Amino acid sequence: MRPDTPAPTSSPTPSPTSTPSPTSTSSPMATWYYSRPSDLQTAIMAVRAIGRGRNYPVLITGKPGVGKTAFSQALAEGIGAEYLYSLLHAWTTPDELIQSVNVPGVVDKRIRKEQGSMQDGILLQAIKKSQQGKKVVLCLDEIDKANESVENLLLDFLQNYRVPENGILQTAKDGSLIVIITSNGIRELGEPFLRRCRRLHMKTLPDPIIVKMSCGLGLSHKIVKTFWGIVSRIQRSDRDSYITVQEFKNFLDEVSECRNQKMIYRAFYAWIVKSKKHYEAFHTNAEVKKSLEKGFSFLGVKK
Repeated sequence: MRPDTPAPTSSPTPSPTSTPSPTSTSSPMATWYYSRPSDLQTAIMAVRAIGRGRNYPVLITGKPGVGKTAFSQALAEGIGAEYLYSLLHAWTTPDELIQSVNVPGVVDKRIRKEQGSMQDGILLQAIKKSQQGKKVVLCLDEIDKANESVENLLLDFLQNYRVPENGILQTAKDGSLIVIITSNGIRELGEPFLRRCRRLHMKTLPDPIIVKMSCGLGLSHKIVKTFWGIVSRIQRSDRDSYITVQEFKNFLDEVSECRNQKMIYRAFYAWIVKSKKHYEAFHTNAEVKKSLEKGFSFLGVKK
């Protein structure tokens, strides 16, 4: 997963002739990304596949905040590829993924004359960039929020990396495009769609890794560890309401500016406590109360 600080822009770019093997310890991922073994294997296999001119779409499933989208960003940066991103939603239409209305071109004749009234959708953009000889990582985020018509449109694209443009099929250049698709599991995806993807399920990161990633916001390791222990206990009270690492980082960022206990309580309500079960655990769990007192002591704040 990605920390708050921007990733370095000087990550080494492996050449097409030196793609890592599945058992290689070298990583095609950016250094800021914490790669689980399954993440690393998926990334290595994807790089090897495009090195052999093969299509290799990857479907990543898991709860929000486990690092699915960050995986695509880290892979793009790690291999020196151009990164394209599209967040899908319930009103995403199949057509707009290929071509969409160029609103400025519709309302302004001068712009329409230069650019036309239509513009390339995200799929066509990815294909045309690959045709220019560029390496491209395309992330289609949260496919489970889009309706089945979008899923059906993607079937041929994922199989052949091609889409129609004005009656002509545009096809990606072999060995230049990696497609990463993410899903939070809101709805089940169809069997034909699943068959076309290399599938990776991401689990929550281990507690020590989350604590390590969350340090560096002006708070000591013991303070971060103490507050993550509280968050973990609150989380266990309601498995249906997931607290992401980013929410925890936002909470810590606010805590670092808190001058008393009341402000810290407000930060918990603002970022951590999201359901009735969370509220009850926060106020009735003996271990939470004990850890809160410890955290207050470490921070040196009073009521």
